[in-house]
Amino acid sequence: MCKRCDPNCLECADGGTRCTKCYKGTYLQGNTCVKQCRVGVEFQNEAALTCDQCKPPCATCSKSTQVCDSCMQVMAEKFFYMN
Repeated sequence: MCKRCDPNCLECADGGTRCTKCYKGTYLQGNTCVKQCRVGVEFQNEAALTCDQCKPPCATCSKSTQVCDSCMQVMAEKFFYMN
């Protein structure tokens, strides 16, 4: 039996409840489409229309998942260099 996707989803799975692709102007965040990714902790990927988690050593990012706006603290007195 075919079921309709949630209206916010371009493509979906699991009976229409899980988005797998979003319309232009929205981004896949987990299983849902959102208008904006979580600022700082996710990179808003315009090409893939996804919210991509910042990768260590980044605590926050905005230009890509690996270009840090701020870095994670490794130990009490050591920090990563931010370029």
